[in-house]
Amino acid sequence: MADMRLQSNLGKFDKVVERQSLHGLVGGGLEDAITNTHRWLKNGGVFCACEGMPWSKKVKQHNVDEMRLLEDRLVFSPEDIKIVMEKVGFKKIKYEIICVPNQSTRNWLRARGVNKITIENILNMRRYAPDYWKKAYNAKVTKDDVIVDTPWFFIKGYKP
Repeated sequence: MADMRLQSNLGKFDKVVERQSLHGLVGGGLEDAITNTHRWLKNGGVFCACEGMPWSKKVKQHNVDEMRLLEDRLVFSPEDIKIVMEKVGFKKIKYEIICVPNQSTRNWLRARGVNKITIENILNMRRYAPDYWKKAYNAKVTKDDVIVDTPWFFIKGYKP
């Protein structure tokens, strides 16, 4: 049944927009999601995505190691997503990185619906992060929060 629904959407859409969901596709779902997006698009259709990202490879590895202890999520750069998009057939792939300054860790986690224990664990992870991590994120540790400058990427590619 699910395969029939997938088939009925092939080549149907002009645009697919993703925001903040790819990082949750643990266990191999990332490539499947991008492959299916490519299949759903009409020729000439565009896939646009927006995700948070680490500031550097060193910070990425720290985030992978630390976040693995707290929640199951992927950590990647725009280049990581670009490689998958190219593999499944997207062309003219471009991305841009922006920074959202002074983001409250506590407010971000509350808005995601994260439970209180995990919020405190992630806050502590950031409070006691290595200096290179704090410098990369311009982290400001307050009494009850950690304020950071957060990088985001926007990426798009076309189905030829």
